[in-house]
Amino acid sequence: MGGLYWVVADLEAQGLLADHHGFAQQWLCALDGCSISVPMPSIATTVRRLNGDKTLYTHSVIAPVLVALDDYVISLEPEFITPQDGGPTNSARR
Repeated sequence: MGGLYWVVADLEAQGLLADHHGFAQQWLCALDGCSISVPMPSIATTVRRLNGDKTLYTHSVIAPVLVALDDYVISLEPEFITPQDGGPTNSARR
């Protein structure tokens, strides 16, 4: 199993996730996404063609955070948004 599983299992064993449960003992998870522009393409780069002959290269990420009412948050491992295989253009849906 991945490293994140062991981190969450350890936090749960210590009782640190008890306050991060909401209705029906489900975890309260907030998702935040952001993009930054980069000067040249690399792995996990989204390519956008702008007006004229300009090209914009960006990296996008989704960052999950376990939240609790009136308490601290726990940041989980972020995930890069990667372009889908098989298409000549990038989809606006993520």
